[in-house]
Amino acid sequence: MGSTRTPRAVIFDLDGTLAYTLPAICNAGNAALAELGLEPYPLERYRHFVGDGMPLLVARMMAERGLQERSIVDRCLQRYRSYYEELQFGHSVVYDGVFEMLEALRARHLALAVLSNKPHDFTLSLVQHLFGRMVVADGARGDSARGPFVLVQGLDAQTPRKPSPEAASKIAKVMQLDAADFLFVGDSGTDMETALAAGMVPIGVSWGYRDEQELRARGAAAVLDGPAQLLDFVSACTKEG
Repeated sequence: MGSTRTPRAVIFDLDGTLAYTLPAICNAGNAALAELGLEPYPLERYRHFVGDGMPLLVARMMAERGLQERSIVDRCLQRYRSYYEELQFGHSVVYDGVFEMLEALRARHLALAVLSNKPHDFTLSLVQHLFGRMVVADGARGDSARGPFVLVQGLDAQTPRKPSPEAASKIAKVMQLDAADFLFVGDSGTDMETALAAGMVPIGVSWGYRDEQELRARGAAAVLDGPAQLLDFVSACTKEG
């Protein structure tokens, strides 16, 4: 799949796309497991747990330990949330080249947003920590002079998790743009499915938590090996358009 329409906006996934957050996720998960007397997982195993929100992450962790009882899973989720809140800032970093990519996209007058399956409060706080303080109002609208993103949205009671297209479509509506004006950039098959369901162009990144095979199998129009390649993709679309 390709696009000849000039992009006007980009929605980014957060974990594994803009920032490397796996150590924080791993450390929080293993700390929660330790409280239950369970063995930890290696860092790399968490690549297969993440992507669909905290409840499913914890459910997958517990299922591999043979535990699916709701009360135990809920207890682990509660402890995971507490540990993650404590650890997320000290163990999360922006990928090399991402700041420069965002600056270049803004210079080309593209509107930028974040859509994550991480809980909304954690999504906001991590984006603010990593990318600059934002003035947050209804709909998490930010002051572009203080941060690069016009909108930041995580998972809350009113927002179905990806791959539902609802949140992505809401972002397009708030920005007063058509879905076809958007690139949707992420590191997982869930992100690619979200983009396709919303009518946006799915762009995968190879530096994240899932592999290129998954991204292409789930509909990626392109898979990028570095943030600068997104600028090349935008330029190519602009020329074709």
